Amino acid sequence: MEVLEADWRAILDRGPLGLLFIDAVPKAESPDAFLAALVPGGTVVLDDLTPVARWLPDWRGRADPLRGAWLGHPAFAAREVRVRAHAAVILATRRP
Repeated sequence: MEVLEADWRAILDRGPLGLLFIDAVPKAESPDAFLAALVPGGTVVLDDLTPVARWLPDWRGRADPLRGAWLGHPAFAAREVRVRAHAAVILATRRP
């Protein structure tokens, strides 16, 4: 097993990977950018999300493009998981 630590853009070409942990989510990137970097069944962990229930009042009622892209992507089985009162992650597993 090999563990790599680097900016996510620097390790995508090192794949295919079984697990990719992304801290400080790359909000501008589509889930498509990660498909080739993951083996089928590989998982992406997207960290640093604020649970919707904890959004500031002026954020409420807005669509979240990041959540929409990952949770609705046909190549991934994805769910948001609350890990603390003020923190959530998205776990996205690449479908075979």
